[in-house]
Amino acid sequence: MPCVEPNEIKMKIEVIILMIGTLFQTTRSTTFLTRDQWITVYDRVRELLRLSQTPEFMAQLILAHSTSIKEEVDEKELTADEIIEKMANQNLFETERSVFPSLSTFLERMDENLWKSYQKLAPSSIDYLLRINDENKLLFLIDETMAFLSKFDLDVFRARIALIKLTYLYYKNDSIYTKIESRILQKGGQGSNE
Repeated sequence: MPCVEPNEIKMKIEVIILMIGTLFQTTRSTTFLTRDQWITVYDRVRELLRLSQTPEFMAQLILAHSTSIKEEVDEKELTADEIIEKMANQNLFETERSVFPSLSTFLERMDENLWKSYQKLAPSSIDYLLRINDENKLLFLIDETMAFLSKFDLDVFRARIALIKLTYLYYKNDSIYTKIESRILQKGGQGSNE
């Protein structure tokens, strides 16, 4: 596998974050994302997760995260040189620091859009049934994101995402849960033992 420049990954991540934000922004006039748009956001968030976990970018994330923790701890009065250095560090890791809040915000927006689609679509329509299937995609995406965030001390973002998952798992009655479990076991899915 060829070595990828950290700046190239950083630029790709910036573009993906902007693309997802733009998709959400352009659909403000409508009530919710279409299924195709929602799937596009899903694919882009997965790509964001994949790129964020490359060794090159992960090293930058760890450095940015440790620097931000250090900055929060230092509560002394700063000299002019220290202020300039702090501002340079903030600009240096702007992309890295935007990954964590972006991930949780995108998942929250995907969840909101899914619920809006449930409210607006006819329950007997094919579109509605397809959107119900999208719950699985969202839950697996939440699991991937939680695993990624667990490498960092980010309880606030993990809690925000966990609430979304809890909502989907909590509102399933036992008969639906049993059907889902048997369907997973029949397909021999990766989560069949869990």
